Amino acid sequence: MSLLELGNTSRCRDNLLMVESNDMSPKSIKALSLRGIAKSYEADKNYARAENFYNNLLVKYPNDCDQAEIMSSLIDCAKARGNIKLASHYQNELKRMDSKSPYLTKKKPTKGNVPKLSGLHRVQVGVFSNRKRALALLEKLYRKKIKSVVIHKDGKYILQAGSFSSIQRANAQATKIKRLGFDAIVK
Repeated sequence: MSLLELGNTSRCRDNLLMVESNDMSPKSIKALSLRGIAKSYEADKNYARAENFYNNLLVKYPNDCDQAEIMSSLIDCAKARGNIKLASHYQNELKRMDSKSPYLTKKKPTKGNVPKLSGLHRVQVGVFSNRKRALALLEKLYRKKIKSVVIHKDGKYILQAGSFSSIQRANAQATKIKRLGFDAIVK
């Protein structure tokens, strides 16, 4: 029986965070760890935190997770919080996803059908050494209706407000964020 099944969600999260932050862990294991953390927050009915980890999972490990399943979990979390507009947004994102993706059709990925991530332009709002500061800014962005995620990488907490295939869309997002009084750069 797992720690999550025993109701010890806090200890479960601590163990999974150690696995996810370990540079020696394979990406697929790190993806499973983030999913477990999100599920533990869902079990605690902390749907906003669960959403943050699900979004983080989609950004950090898009090729190592079932994107349709994660989007469905995001829809459930938004509905549980009573945010029907956000749930609808997630549903639209799910519909827009490429139906030929091996992660949506459950087809085994092969060299030729794995989606490529090169060419993505990311809108970065901040880099922090302190997790609490990153999460505080994340909350401010959410209040301004800016969807964003905190990504833990190389000991830093990176606050990202979107990934775009088009540089124009990335620049538009960065401009929108700057108009709200925040710093933003496109990477």
